[in-house]
Amino acid sequence: MNYIHGKSSTRLHGIWRGMKMRCYNKKSSSYDRYGERGIRVCAEWKDDFKVFYDWSIRNGYDDTKSIDRIDVNGNYSPDNCRWVDEITQANNKRNNNIVIAHGEAHSLSEWSRISGIDRKTLSDRIRKLGWTLEKALEIEPRDTYDHRGNKAKHNHEGGS
Repeated sequence: MNYIHGKSSTRLHGIWRGMKMRCYNKKSSSYDRYGERGIRVCAEWKDDFKVFYDWSIRNGYDDTKSIDRIDVNGNYSPDNCRWVDEITQANNKRNNNIVIAHGEAHSLSEWSRISGIDRKTLSDRIRKLGWTLEKALEIEPRDTYDHRGNKAKHNHEGGS
């Protein structure tokens, strides 16, 4: 017997449909990143929107948040999902490189937000110049530095 919940046109219902589409519909543009990798929707949510809805409301859902799998390789389930803001979602991706400095682990984008240094500047300092993250975070980006992190000497005398 079908239960009519009156929420089929809501954002939350769309999120629920999207989860199932990514995991089970081979024609979905996201299937290769979800269903093909074996990611599924737990039985309690898969066939019962009301159960998913109730969990969502109890666990912080609002229209500004998106569903996030804590373990990016795990299934959609109450013990592996949370409602998060855009920044948290972006920092919990398989392609993020987590780097440690001063005993803290963050993605390079997070370190950029924390330090105020552009992410590309941090990336270039680490990957191209071979600096440690600690060194890349310590040096202000306004000045020019050589590959060893020494302030570059500029000839300000001009001339031709």
